[in-house]
Amino acid sequence: MIALPPVNIVAALAAAVAAFLIGGIYWAVVTPAWSRYLGSPPEEGRPTPARLGIAFITRIVVAGVLAVFVAWSGAEGAGGGAEVGLLAWLGFVVPPNIGQAAFERKPWQVVALGLPESLMAFVVMGIIVAAWT
Repeated sequence: MIALPPVNIVAALAAAVAAFLIGGIYWAVVTPAWSRYLGSPPEEGRPTPARLGIAFITRIVVAGVLAVFVAWSGAEGAGGGAEVGLLAWLGFVVPPNIGQAAFERKPWQVVALGLPESLMAFVVMGIIVAAWT
């Protein structure tokens, strides 16, 4: 069994809040234009409180795991955390999203639309957990 390194829980929670806010701002800006492109009213894209709760819980999990990766890597400071966040995004977010979209026959625009938000979130979470350590 692998021993998990100690993680700053407060830093992980702060990173989760930051990622959640990044997602909220990103989708608030992108959804109206995307809805116009698809020809559907923007109200259809508004999440319910339950979905927002699920989204926040997923950010907590990701921030906690990213904090473990930062600790294992020995990354220090904002630059090291940003690097770990970028590598985690590049290795664990991008390929599964592209692969899943290929099998579900989603348009590439749908995949490309969500990737910047997750990139920003991963990098900022990495920065927060590494800088706060």
